[in-house]
Amino acid sequence: MAEERDPSLVVVAVSGLAVLVVVAFVAALVFGSRPQRSPGERIAVVRSSGPAGVTVLAGRCLDQRVTEVSMSGPGGALWRITSGEGSIERRYVVGEVPPPLGFRQRVGLAGVRPGPATFRVRFSREGHPDGSDAVEVDPTDIGRSAPELGDAAPPCAPSGGPGAVTSVLFVIGALVVVAAYGTMVVRRWGRWGRG
Repeated sequence: MAEERDPSLVVVAVSGLAVLVVVAFVAALVFGSRPQRSPGERIAVVRSSGPAGVTVLAGRCLDQRVTEVSMSGPGGALWRITSGEGSIERRYVVGEVPPPLGFRQRVGLAGVRPGPATFRVRFSREGHPDGSDAVEVDPTDIGRSAPELGDAAPPCAPSGGPGAVTSVLFVIGALVVVAAYGTMVVRRWGRWGRG
């Protein structure tokens, strides 16, 4: 029968470094930050020939639906449309009658005044919390025309982290690695102490 040998000091040190890397990886994966968006990043307001002279472009991804588009000023809503089902459209002409397919006009266009107005788009995506984005611009002073959106919305980005079951499995795996390393160190130091 072969004699058991203690792990060398180099093996203990290198293994300790590997354990730290595993723990850091699992911590980054489980507790890492989710992608953050800047306000107004997913909306553009551009000139158009519609009743208000502007069109709202909704930067939705492929699986998202637009459920509300609105324009409001200091006195409240100036225009608002909603859809219970959600829409795959990405262009919304402010004040257009009738509104896009599947939408109901909740507040008819109350005019366009100089000064800041807030344009808001609400998005929904199955299996994800609803979200919205807003941008503040002066609708009477828009100097850009619509960018080319292409034929289809881009694919949606991943949610940003593993699910709960995956996170638990990674944590259990990291704990097993730490326990194995601890066992090796105790065994090594136990033999060092004896002789």
